[in-house]
Amino acid sequence: MTIEDQIASLNDNVGTLVSKSDQLTTAIETKLNEYETWKESIHKSNPVILQVGADKEFTHPVDAINHINSHNLAGDIFWKIEIDPGIYEFPHNGVGELKFSHFKYVQIIGNTTNSSDVIFKHISNNHVWLIIGERNSHIDVRNISFMGDIDITKNYIQSIRDRSLRSGMSGGGLSHGILARHNSSFYVKNCNFNKLWHAIHCHDNCNMTIDDITASNIYGGAHATANCRIYITRSVFQGIGSGVYEDTSWAGLASFHNSSIFCYGMEIKDFHVGLYCHWSSDFHFHRAYDYDSDGVTKINIKDGLIENCYHGIHTWYYSGGNINNSLVKNSQNNAIVVGQSSNIHALENIIVDGAEIGYYVSHTSILAANGSIARNCRNIGYYSAHKSELHASNTTSNLSGNAVNYSPAISHSLANSDSYIYIS
Repeated sequence: MTIEDQIASLNDNVGTLVSKSDQLTTAIETKLNEYETWKESIHKSNPVILQVGADKEFTHPVDAINHINSHNLAGDIFWKIEIDPGIYEFPHNGVGELKFSHFKYVQIIGNTTNSSDVIFKHISNNHVWLIIGERNSHIDVRNISFMGDIDITKNYIQSIRDRSLRSGMSGGGLSHGILARHNSSFYVKNCNFNKLWHAIHCHDNCNMTIDDITASNIYGGAHATANCRIYITRSVFQGIGSGVYEDTSWAGLASFHNSSIFCYGMEIKDFHVGLYCHWSSDFHFHRAYDYDSDGVTKINIKDGLIENCYHGIHTWYYSGGNINNSLVKNSQNNAIVVGQSSNIHALENIIVDGAEIGYYVSHTSILAANGSIARNCRNIGYYSAHKSELHASNTTSNLSGNAVNYSPAISHSLANSDSYIYIS
């Protein structure tokens, strides 16, 4: 065979290889598409259902979780745990929490529309979260009550404040509700939280969507830290009463370290701080509403409320937020605080009713409270430190004062050190 013939043969072989490579690529793409279609059907229409109840395959949620974790499957299986009404005590067989890790997709559903019918109750002397989702897991929780075994009281808070229990040491029965961490997400709907140190917490790149929950007799409500997002709608959080940090519930909502909280139709009552936002974070506290069938008319309107807190809203250290259609009522100290290079824009229809100081701004910060109402406050606005501004144009300063211990005679505005207050 001549050199020319050999080259021609090689060219033919290369052409054949290219053709077969294209065919193989097409076959692989087809299989990948089939796999994605199968995975989607598994997730949406064909979950693996595990039933929990006195007469079911599993008598306790822990047994169902052990079944899930024993399969060592991640990512492609959608598990659905259906739980009959009853009280499920934790720990169960030595396990104090439901933990999902490494790409788990799980629904935990109470078989009832009344969340008080399905109760997860912590009864041990350990420091636990009742449900944990971590490392790229996605958890859906509905129609369940989470309950501790110890009342959150002033004496209880004082008894443990300087101890190591908050860092996870055993003792004291410190129980918490739901924890998301390490790139995970939760959807929580129609749930109740009671007698817990913290109801909900997320950290390290997590998302938490919350709809229609109640939390009472708690130390902390829903908190986000380290690049997390919380979206919360039509929910009610209640602590144990307004007061200084050492004596009462800490914060209803809080965002720290590049985190965000979006609130719609939220009620927060009886905390040291109603809404806490620090360290390059932001908040959005707005009215909730739905649209009627015409797609235009707003219905089911619910305004925001922060009531009976030592500070209503506290924004500090390079953070910011905006508010509309909300009432900040009966603040023991300051209604709205912004400081350390932060800003708040009270966009529309904000009422501050009852506070030592309505708007408190300091240290190169800005608060814009246009078109709002400030009443029953000893001082409308107060500025300390340098280069801060309060803009309150078109603001009604109702200082007639009918609340107990408020004197209209001393209601006024204070400012100093290159700071400015504009009220009209």
